[in-house]
Amino acid sequence: MLGNIHSVSKNILIPESIKPISSWLFLESKEKNIDELKKIESIIKGKDLLDEYDIKALSFIELKIFLLNQSNFVLKEKNPVTICHGDYHKANILFTSEGDIIGVCDWDICGKANPYIEFVRSFNMCVVSRDYSNYQNKKEKTQAFVDGYVSTCGFSFDISELKYAVESWYEKLLSTT
Repeated sequence: MLGNIHSVSKNILIPESIKPISSWLFLESKEKNIDELKKIESIIKGKDLLDEYDIKALSFIELKIFLLNQSNFVLKEKNPVTICHGDYHKANILFTSEGDIIGVCDWDICGKANPYIEFVRSFNMCVVSRDYSNYQNKKEKTQAFVDGYVSTCGFSFDISELKYAVESWYEKLLSTT
């Protein structure tokens, strides 16, 4: 179904009234993101007493700052823009009792975006599902997701574009304060 969504807008002029997905607009400068993280860090460190959450947050902020400093990602939006759902995952897919897809709901953040980024985000939500173990058990689900998308997306699936989308999506997650 995700491939079908992207395929529909592949060869049409998307009206100006359809805006980019705002939460996917990428990246302030690396330095600005680090400054924001350091502000949050100083607020936490300014507390009289740190609880367990504060200690974990400080550790996470330190890791994000370290990784941002190591990053050399360059944003270059070179992909055709298509209509993207913006929140495509199994809770927003409607199925029959036989397991066939009959619709997709929750279109409130849809807009123009890079289809490869939506593919990466959706793959993470639909296949990985916050379960980073049992990779062997996910082979069939992974193959079905990829095959289904590639067979319906309406364009030649480009691995270099996918690599860029993975880097882009995770750079966005890294820079989110």
